[in-house]
Amino acid sequence: MVTKISEAAMIAKLGINVYIVKAATKHAFRALNGEVQGTIPEDWLGTVIQLGSGGTC
Repeated sequence: MVTKISEAAMIAKLGINVYIVKAATKHAFRALNGEVQGTIPEDWLGTVIQLGSGGTC
């Protein structure tokens, strides 16, 4: 899992948001459809890794 988080951080440094969720769930479907961009829903079960405001992860 540490490797996956490191890979996600490297992708986020490119300005691409990374959503880590359990496969085949409504949360995965919502992430793939782009429904969670900008605002993370209250019922979100997963991890979002995105570029910080300071330009670093």
